[in-house]
Amino acid sequence: MKRQHYLVPTLLILICFLTAFTVRMSYRNDLQSRMLNFNYQSNDKLENVLNKSTSHTAAERMQQADLIVKCSVTGTRQVTNEAFYTPVQITEVYKGDKERNKKTITVIEAADIMENDSTNPDDSLILNTGFYIPLQQENEYLLLLKKVSSHNELYNSHYYPVDQSAFSVYRISNAKQTKVIDPEKEKIKWNQLSEFDLFATDKEQIEVYYQWKKQIFEALKI
Repeated sequence: MKRQHYLVPTLLILICFLTAFTVRMSYRNDLQSRMLNFNYQSNDKLENVLNKSTSHTAAERMQQADLIVKCSVTGTRQVTNEAFYTPVQITEVYKGDKERNKKTITVIEAADIMENDSTNPDDSLILNTGFYIPLQQENEYLLLLKKVSSHNELYNSHYYPVDQSAFSVYRISNAKQTKVIDPEKEKIKWNQLSEFDLFATDKEQIEVYYQWKKQIFEALKI
């Protein structure tokens, strides 16, 4: 099966999000078990991620966020062909609405799920950009989030990572990823993503990511 590997521009993704909210039938619960063995890619170029961003430094990223929280994944993630809708339980609010503390919000994680028409999951792909790794059940995170703009109160608790990149998502851990991924030579499955902080294809990407993490954590006194 031939595929064009691209993501819809951010504005169109957000439109898709709002459409998916209205039409709950778009949730693909049938994908939950099958996608465990799908291949995952989120390779990008560092200059592309930072140049297309409106926040070129860690400090600017914090300023741009509507909500900065410590949280963990809770409940069941919902899936569409364009995004994951991941419930997270907030344990601390560093910036934004303090009323969110100890409550659950939904984090929208953009993704392009391309399932092969055949029964071979090895040829199916979850595609992303910005080195992004979807939130994992067993981890605690610091998230820098933007609020979904909607006049409907039903969507009042829906947020998405600033710029939909790994540079808005940090595990609460001292462990550091050292592995560099070569997407041309190795396949990373969805069920292997807990090993990674970012989908890095060179060491500079890892170094800059942890520089940002250090700066953000120090600013928040974590």
